[in-house]
Amino acid sequence: MGQDGQVVLRRSLGCKAGYSGYCQGHHFCLRSAGLCATTKVIADYFEENYFAHGHTYEAHPMTLGPAVATIEEMERLNLVERAASLEPYVRTKLEALKAKHPSIGDVRGMGLSGLWSL
Repeated sequence: MGQDGQVVLRRSLGCKAGYSGYCQGHHFCLRSAGLCATTKVIADYFEENYFAHGHTYEAHPMTLGPAVATIEEMERLNLVERAASLEPYVRTKLEALKAKHPSIGDVRGMGLSGLWSL
């Protein structure tokens, strides 16, 4: 979250799906965090029709507390904007690797998320 220069990668990719799931194992605790993002129409349906899904990490305070603190620190330190501003640096380094190694066919990325194809 944030390494691509956007708060949510779906925003970077322009996705219009009605539902998106996300699960992240945090390095600072032993619990995983999960979220579900959807459209208002779908969310409104579940206001009246409860869906029992059984995620073991759903709304667990050991996950939510650190997750909220992490998001607050990301906002305080402007880390998402920083990731976006560093994209040209990462791109330059990836392009240098491509020029040096003939096995690299393509380089691409967003923010601090970069990759190459072999």
